[in-house]
Amino acid sequence: MFGKTDAKQNVNYYFQKIIDKFTQKGSISTAKGYENALQCLLRFHKKENISFNDVNVSFLQEFENFCIKMEDKSITTVSIYTRNLRAVFNEAIANNTITNDSYPFGKRKYQIKAPKKVKKALTPQQIKILFEGVPKTLQQEKAK
Repeated sequence: MFGKTDAKQNVNYYFQKIIDKFTQKGSISTAKGYENALQCLLRFHKKENISFNDVNVSFLQEFENFCIKMEDKSITTVSIYTRNLRAVFNEAIANNTITNDSYPFGKRKYQIKAPKKVKKALTPQQIKILFEGVPKTLQQEKAK
């Protein structure tokens, strides 16, 4: 079994630390996002604990492919998961658990994908319909 010092050397420990922090602050959905990222990483890695040494550029590229092809996740979801993992690395670096040399993110390393969704504006006719529409529920009334 891992001793207390060894437990702090893995990704799981820092994920849980961040999840606990957000839960205590009442940011439940953010904590759940980190929990989802960790669970997906564990399904990919197929081991109980993920060492910081295991996570390199090729690990991240394979994880991205796994999420998209095997888990049917969108690029947006994968980018959220990898940003959460990057935050875990930043926390471990801030606590001197790992060094910057082990950091797999950034230029000439793994770059987190940005979704390419184009947001389309409503037409003036659509805005008029919304403005003139009669709300049917209290929620619609508040939204208007």
